[in-house]
Parts: sequence; C-alpha cells; structure tokens
Amino acid sequence: MRIQNFYAKIIALCCFIIVQNLRSQELGVVSDNITIAVPFNQNNTSGSLDFITPCTDFDIKNGKVWVKIDLGEQYGFGSNAAGLLFDINVNLDLALTTVGDNNPSINFDINLNNQNPEGLIYLDLKQYLDSSDAITGLSHESKTITNVTATIQSISDSFGAIDLQANLNIGLYYELGYGIDVSNNTIDLVSAIMVPDSKKVVFDWTDTCEAPSYEFQLLRLFNKDEEELLDEEIIQTHLDWSKALSFQTYNSNSELTLTIGEGQGFYVWRVRPIGTFYENDIGNSKNWGAWNASSYGVGPHKFNNPTGNTESFFFTDPDNNTNYQYSRVFTEADRISEQATYATTLNQIKQTQRYFPSADYKIVSQTVLDNSGRPTLTTLPVPIEGEKINRYKNNFVTTNGELYRAKHFDDISNYSQPTTIDATGAFGYYSSLNGDKRIPSAEGYPYTRVIFSNDGTDRVVEQSGVGKTHMIGEAEMGQGRTVRTLYGTPT
Repeated sequence: MRIQNFYAKIIALCCFIIVQNLRSQELGVVSDNITIAVPFNQNNTSGSLDFITPCTDFDIKNGKVWVKIDLGEQYGFGSNAAGLLFDINVNLDLALTTVGDNNPSINFDINLNNQNPEGLIYLDLKQYLDSSDAITGLSHESKTITNVTATIQSISDSFGAIDLQANLNIGLYYELGYGIDVSNNTIDLVSAIMVPDSKKVVFDWTDTCEAPSYEFQLLRLFNKDEEELLDEEIIQTHLDWSKALSFQTYNSNSELTLTIGEGQGFYVWRVRPIGTFYENDIGNSKNWGAWNASSYGVGPHKFNNPTGNTESFFFTDPDNNTNYQYSRVFTEADRISEQATYATTLNQIKQTQRYFPSADYKIVSQTVLDNSGRPTLTTLPVPIEGEKINRYKNNFVTTNGELYRAKHFDDISNYSQPTTIDATGAFGYYSSLNGDKRIPSAEGYPYTRVIFSNDGTDRVVEQSGVGKTHMIGEAEMGQGRTVRTLYGTPT
C-alpha cells in the first residue's frame, strides 16, 4: 500500500451498507453516491462526487468517504468448496480535490474471492474538518476540499471465470454531517390543494434556504359566534395554535401530502424551519426558525368559503355524512400509518381501512351484520395497492353484483349454505384469479362467521374459519369444521 500526503484510516472488510441518495435519515447529514464502471482492457475508469456548499451558516460535524466493491446484493457464486471460483484484484486511487494543486490521494489494492466476496475502503474525514472553511467545511493545508474522486487503475480475475463488467459493482459514497443554522430562513406558503374525491390535501411552501426539516401545524377551526350558526361555510373564531396538529417532517421536502381526519370545516396551517446547528434538534429552541408570515393574529377572525387566503381553506370531507373515526401514527423515516374505522349510527363497526406507506397499499376489511344487527361476518383483510385512505368503500362486498347483506347468509334457506362472495375487484386476491400461488383460494368464502345463541344472552356458540371446508355448513358436504362452544352450569 502506498500512501501520499496524509494518513488515512482504511478498513477492508466484508459488509453491506445501505445509503440513501442526497440525504440520509439523520437530520443535517448530506450523502451522495455514484456507480463506477468496470474498466475494459487495461483502461481506467473513475467517478467523482462534489461536496455541497450549504446555503446558510453551518458547522461541519463529521464526514466519511468510502468505496464499496461487491458482486451484487444477491451473491450467487458459492464458496471455495462448491462454487464458481474467482480471485479478483482491484487497484484504485482515492483522491480529494482542493482549490489548490496539492490534492491528497491514496493508492491501494483490494482482493475479492469466494470467502470474501465484498470489500470496503473507508476514509474518515475527521482530520480535514475545518469550521472556518465557508465553502464545504473541509480543507487540506488551508485549501478548500471540493471533491472526491475514485479511479480504478486495473482489475483482473486470476481464474477468468466471471464476467466482471456484468457482475462486479463498484460504488463511491460520502456522508457529511452539518449543523445548519436556519435563523435567517424565510418561509412563504404557496398553496393548499385538495385532492378531488379524497381526504388528501397537498401543502406546498418555499424556503429561502433548504432546511434539514420543518415543523408543520394544522389547526381545525370551530365557530365561536352565536350569530353564525346557520351556515358552516361562514364562521368567526379565535386561533389557538396550542390545539393544532403539530409534527416534524424529518426531511427537507417543501411539499407535504396529509390526510385530513378532523372532518369538514375550516383549517389554517403554518410552517417553520428546524435547524441542526445546536444540539438536540427540535428539542432546542435555538434551532427553531421563524414561522411563515401570517395575516391572522389571535383574533377573532371571520372565515368565508372560499377564504381567499393561502394559509386557510375550507375542507370538504367526502365522508361528511358517515360515522367514522380516523387515527394516524408517525413512524420512522417520516412515514405516517393511517387507519379509518367506519361504523353504523349505533357505532357498530362495518368497515376498517388501514394504509401502509412502506409498501404503498391499504388493507380493507368489512363486517356484515345479521338480521338482529349483530356483527356476524367479517371478511379477510384485502390489500389494495397504490390506494390511500380516501373514503368509505361502498359495495365493497358483493354477490352477483349485489351488496352482500344478512339475507345472503342469515335466512332459513341459506343459514347453512350462505351465498358466495364475488371474486371480483379486491376479493380476487383470495381466489384462483390471483397469480400468487402462495395465497390459497377461499372458494367464495373469504370471511369468518360467528353464530350467537338465541337465548337472549348473545353468547357465541359457533365460529367458522375461512374457506369452504371451515365454513358453517353441513358435515356430510365436507363443511362445518368449526369451533363450537358449549355452556353449562356446575352442579
């Protein structure tokens, strides 16, 4: 190994690292990466990454650069004992570019084989951190470091059994941790646009300098004027931001799509930047930027629909006449999981929807009441890809195109042989129409069913499973494999 101009910490090991483009989950950390081509015929290839210049006052806290070489996420060449043998040698240079001519660089060799199919070269930038450098926060001999370049000088496989151009991956990565000062940032609200026929509103704002994250507040307004009781689209009220929905976005995006779960009516919103210059993130008030300029004080203020103001709007709820409860949970990586539970006017649950942002789908389950109004039949949760919580799904469970109701399973004629559910739409998931053979067909019965006693106690006496075999039915027809509960009095 030949080292020029500086001491570098280098580690060659087998590991796997996941890096996000442009910005990592940790606030104030900027990251980037590039793929470097495998060279042909003794030629060399290279890849370069420019370090950013923050648009506001900053303090650099840490930094690292690394080169990762592997044979893909799904390694398939086996071990020495039973595999396609290879012995790959890579020679490369890693250089930091300064505004002067003295660019520190390092040359090294790395070996990959069946026992060690991945390699990592790691450089800690701690020795180059320079808080007095106003460009990148990195310098060498008082010259700003602007760039990192990795050059593949040569690469070979002594066995020659692997197509290196097709199978070898080479990546250059960096991460820089900045303390960003947002005290001079200015937020302007651009728009709050309601997505048609849904509960979604898209909020958009601008910032004079990109902040590591933002605090968002949304306040539902209620009328406080007894003279404005006849029209819900005209109210007068005070603003109390202590009652607002408030959360941190945990990213630099200046656009946010949010489900409105507090019902139809007037709302106001505001945004402020959150910096990382001081310790403890949003927990330190020194990291708080200024809220966007507002035309509303404490009040009272009169609101009409349309409001004629970007920071306020009247939300029309597609479920306005439906009894439902909405909840949201904020999780890691700025994701929001949501659930809406719909009920009858007697608060009997009839439909549940839950959205999973990690996979961008929601699952829906329907409960059907029997002729006595008891929750008897509950469908399996059905996944619907690419659909968020928008509104109650009408005619979700059907038979022959008709809404599935108590008459289809709770009459004398069909009590033991209920009508099947259509394997159309979302319920095709539990039928032979589903190409995923890991999901068994429910044969028209993708639900569980409960039988209550008729002695006035409404105790459960029989519970079915899912599918034709475990449905409530006749044993001689291969059905009726259910759970039965017997009650008695001790003597």
